[in-house]
Amino acid sequence: MKKVWVTCLCLLMSGTAWAYDFKIRAREHFDTMKLTYGEASSDNQTRNHSGIGPMLDFWFEEPFANSFGFAYGMTYINNNGETPYAQGSRDTEMWTTGIEGKHFFIKDGGLFGRWAASRQRLKSYDAFGELKGTSGYLGVGWEFHLGKIGLAFETGRVRASFERQITIESESPSIGVHFYGYI
Repeated sequence: MKKVWVTCLCLLMSGTAWAYDFKIRAREHFDTMKLTYGEASSDNQTRNHSGIGPMLDFWFEEPFANSFGFAYGMTYINNNGETPYAQGSRDTEMWTTGIEGKHFFIKDGGLFGRWAASRQRLKSYDAFGELKGTSGYLGVGWEFHLGKIGLAFETGRVRASFERQITIESESPSIGVHFYGYI
């Protein structure tokens, strides 16, 4: 079944490649997250943390209409010493690799929606090492035209599940500056 999905994705991407231009886009996320430590803590504790990190999109784009491609990013999770572990637990990193799409609901910009399906690596050096997982993202935003520059404000939700029953639920506002016609 996995091979069927990969084949469909490749066909979709190859058809999309002829209609759209390849672009690299970036945005910065400012996350508020609830991390449930699952089997990594004695009593399945949940803690609230903040996070910040960049997301890069390598995708095929029809400006202010549709975009589809690969996403790669890292979220730095600030634990503030609030973990169920002994002192010395360092902050955590969540690395994201996946596919992402963006669709404008209003022709030539304005309101848009974004979705993503990703593989995750969660690194907490002193606590539980490195864990693998998956996540989904749904977001909505508004992009303003400023000449050849687009300024996008977005908010979304992330749900990530990892080994050892560790989960992250995140509110993820972000801002993107897009240089249309330049990059």
